[in-house]
Amino acid sequence: MRKIFCFLALSSLALTSCSSSDDSNSSAANGLLKKTIETDSEGNVVTSNYSYNGHKIKKVEDSTGERTEFTYSGDLITKIQYFYDDGGLEQTNLYTYDSAGKLVMFQRLEPDDQYGAKEMYVYNSNGTVSVTRFIGDATSQTEDGGTATVYFQNGEVSEIDSDSGGDLLYTYDNKNNPGKDITGFGAVTSFADLGVSGINHNLLSDDGTYTYTYNDAGYPVTSTENFSGDVTSTQYFYN
Repeated sequence: MRKIFCFLALSSLALTSCSSSDDSNSSAANGLLKKTIETDSEGNVVTSNYSYNGHKIKKVEDSTGERTEFTYSGDLITKIQYFYDDGGLEQTNLYTYDSAGKLVMFQRLEPDDQYGAKEMYVYNSNGTVSVTRFIGDATSQTEDGGTATVYFQNGEVSEIDSDSGGDLLYTYDNKNNPGKDITGFGAVTSFADLGVSGINHNLLSDDGTYTYTYNDAGYPVTSTENFSGDVTSTQYFYN
């Protein structure tokens, strides 16, 4: 499974954080994320550059030659495609919304592996979301893949209770997520593929540790992840 962005795709790996600046909810004149530089525990460095049409993200290209392309319908992201460094298609994510703009279906298609997964979402009156998952190949996904319930607190996913993966709890800082100002991004990073990466804020809790520093507008400028001894540091650049 390909990640949307390295800084957003924490999935079930939520992390513990310490900040070197004061708490803030400011989104003042920060600008959009334009570049990240990620260094892993072995010293490998990957630089990713982000391009936009206004506040709509178009493409992410990294120094390995891989790229990610985004397709919109209005202000909603409907497709994300991941490409290998040779230009071949690795994975396609499809997003379907109801008339109110709520995500009601997600599909992940991996043609090389002949694998596909589909999730259907029902929004309940108590504020939770019921997830029904199906798996199969890149053409059809009909085999039972389990169910889950997503819980929210203060606009962020606080818990996912899955019949296959147990109960995962999430907490957040009160700073700004690097993808907060990207049009339509919260819908595709909230809980699709049962992965949580924050909508407006940054994840703090689960199995690892994550240390952020922030700029004056409350957006991360550096982060350091330590998970089971694997350390990854990331720098963030905005304009």
